[in-house]
Amino acid sequence: MSEEYRRYANDRLANLRTVRNSWLVHWRELADFILPRRYRWLVMANNMARGSQINGNIIDSTGTLAARTLASGMMNGITSPTRPWFKLRIEGYEEDYDVQGWLSDCERRMMTVFQESNFYQSMAIMYFDLVVFGSACVLIYDNYDNVIHCNNPCLGEFFFDLNNDLEVGTVGREFVLTNSQMVDEFGEEKVSKEVRDAAKEGALKGKERVIGHIVEPNRGEFGLTWNTALETGGILVGDEVTITLDVQAVKA
Repeated sequence: MSEEYRRYANDRLANLRTVRNSWLVHWRELADFILPRRYRWLVMANNMARGSQINGNIIDSTGTLAARTLASGMMNGITSPTRPWFKLRIEGYEEDYDVQGWLSDCERRMMTVFQESNFYQSMAIMYFDLVVFGSACVLIYDNYDNVIHCNNPCLGEFFFDLNNDLEVGTVGREFVLTNSQMVDEFGEEKVSKEVRDAAKEGALKGKERVIGHIVEPNRGEFGLTWNTALETGGILVGDEVTITLDVQAVKA
C-alpha cells in the first residue's frame, strides 16, 4: 500500500465516521433495549470488558422476541435453507435446453455452497440486525474449504456511502485483529515488521490492532474509462477522464 493511498483511506474513513455520528444515539437506544450484543459505539483494541453484562436495560423482552419473530419470517420467506429460493435465467434462452441445463447445474452448485458454508447463519444475523437497526452488512470472502465465508460486522463497525443512484457504492469498516490473525489473513509480506515480530512473541501474539477496510468500485481494473459506452446506454465513470471539446470561437 502506498503512503498516498494510506492517507486517502484514513481520510475517507474519518469522513464516513463523521457522517454516521448522528445515527449512533438512535442505534445505542435500540441496542440497549432490544439487541445489545450487536452494537459497538467505539471500535477499540484490547478491550478486556467485552464479556461484561450489557443487557441490564432489558426488563421486558417483548421487543427482542418480536424482532426475532420478524427476522425468522424474513429468513423463511426470502432465503429459506429448506427450499429453492432463487432461479437463474438468461433472457432469450428460455427454450434452449442446453442453457437451461447449465443454469440448473449452477443453481444446484450454488445451493450446495450456501449449505456447506456459514451463509444461512449469516443471513439470520443480517435479518435480525436489519429489523432492529434498519441497517445491516454482510461481507462474503473467498474460502478455500467452503468456497465462501460470510462475516457480519455489527452496528458501529461499518459505514455506508451512496452513489449517484442513491445505492450503496462504498462500504467502510473498522474492526480488530490480533497480530497473529493479521499474519494469517494478509500474509507476512503484507504486514509491517512490527506485526511480524509481535506475532512470534507469546506475550504479543494475541495483542489486537484496529484495522481499516474500505470497499469501493475499482473500474480501472477492467480498463473502463469515463467515455466507455455501456450496452444499456450512457457512459461509465472510471479513473481516467477523456474530454473532447468541439469549440467554435469568434475573434473579438
